[in-house]
Amino acid sequence: MTALISYYNREVAAWSLTVVPFMVLNLGMFIYHILPGLPQDGGLVVSGVVRWVTQSETSGMEVGAWAGRFVIVAAGAVFLGGPLVMAHQLPRPVDMVWVALLIALLWHSTTQVLKTVRRRHLTDQILTRNIARPTETVPRHTRLDIIDVTYKRGSGVLVLDDDEEPIGVLVVGSGGPRRRDVLTAGDVMLPAPGPGWVADATLDEDISDAADLMVGTSYPVFAVRTDAGRYGLVWRADLDREMYRRGSLFGPRRARLEQERAERTSSQG
Repeated sequence: MTALISYYNREVAAWSLTVVPFMVLNLGMFIYHILPGLPQDGGLVVSGVVRWVTQSETSGMEVGAWAGRFVIVAAGAVFLGGPLVMAHQLPRPVDMVWVALLIALLWHSTTQVLKTVRRRHLTDQILTRNIARPTETVPRHTRLDIIDVTYKRGSGVLVLDDDEEPIGVLVVGSGGPRRRDVLTAGDVMLPAPGPGWVADATLDEDISDAADLMVGTSYPVFAVRTDAGRYGLVWRADLDREMYRRGSLFGPRRARLEQERAERTSSQG
């Protein structure tokens, strides 16, 4: 809208000196945002369409990122090739520096998206039931000595606040040997990193969305809550180990054989 108003008033001297530069900037930003590739808004549209067609968020991100890289290369070619074809000369050095910085920034953005895509290609294969460890919950005021005799040492339990919402994880046995009849779970737990730490999931869903939450923090574990109201813990070490196993040369075959073995054992039981 700013670009349109400025265009129709371009003959007014005062207007042309003050607003027309904003018209050019506004028009440039509009063109930039509608480009069909991530991280631009047009790329979000492309990703959304692909996600709708394929029913895969990972596929949408991947197509959007590669479309973004195509847009970057094409824009660079037009910027350099246009002046060469029309004026037989390169753009000004200062313009080339600014465009090079913009291209580097956009290329870095698409690289980050593609890193996420590579991770999600692995986590899309990992079901919640295969990676989440079932866990119990304890009120934050529960004494450590009571927890010690109730749960296995080294296991993790979720700590709940007074509203019965998870606020952290306690590794059974942590907190040192002293004052265990005084200290409580809330005193020595690992506090939750923030909102979204508990992901709602079903056992047959992949772990990708929850894994995305973990990557954004340095927290070693995140919680999942099933539709039955049960909780599970996914430890970063377990997730990294499973991703490495599936991403190695013979990992997919080994994972498939283990899954088939687990299914046979379950059916026999």
